[in-house]
Amino acid sequence: MEENALHIDLKAPASWQEVTKEHLAIIASLMNEQLSREEMLFVLFCRFTGIRHEGHGVFVTSDYQRIRIETWQLDDFCNRLAWVMDEMPCDIVNPTHVNSYLDDITFGNYFHADSLLYGYRLQGDPDMVRKALADLGDHRRGVSKQFANEVLIWWAGVQQWLKSQYPLVLEKSGKSTDPYDPLKARQNIMLMLNNDMPQDNEHIEESKMHDVFAALQSKIEYAKMLQAQKTQKPKP
Repeated sequence: MEENALHIDLKAPASWQEVTKEHLAIIASLMNEQLSREEMLFVLFCRFTGIRHEGHGVFVTSDYQRIRIETWQLDDFCNRLAWVMDEMPCDIVNPTHVNSYLDDITFGNYFHADSLLYGYRLQGDPDMVRKALADLGDHRRGVSKQFANEVLIWWAGVQQWLKSQYPLVLEKSGKSTDPYDPLKARQNIMLMLNNDMPQDNEHIEESKMHDVFAALQSKIEYAKMLQAQKTQKPKP
């Protein structure tokens, strides 16, 4: 075995921005596996690079070349993939037919889809993901467990991107220990925008999601400005 004479180029994504649909499918396939952190990183390394472990530090590449990887080298390769577990995805590859930035999605459809995807995290029913995608304009007859997990990862990336666009709307209070309640969240949003006229709720739900978020961002900024003015000490 002349592995020392070979030059093997093992390629793997270095961040969420480099993840392809194929990589996303690999990550999603491992979400429900009972793997330790070390096992997860090792499997990701093998799946991403296409190599197979024969044992005792010997691996076989996708073109059937046998190579040896020392323990310290393997640790280094695996640790380079820690971003999968340690970093939140943001604006990543989209496995669906939904517009990546949710253009032309109504607030009502966005909120209902978000609630369904939250329900999927709790209940694990892929049909909830199918219904959520239908709300967003992607109509499918069925959704597999793996594809549902792909959508869940993508949606987490959508949420992170939206937080960068509307930070005050989607910021999470560190004081509250109560679990997320979609109905309560919807109620709070409506109270901020309907000016005590609940009959306007339907119009808000039919408005574009980005328009609603922009209005919320503006209202919160204005409220914070008024609060800051109240707390300022008067000049002598």
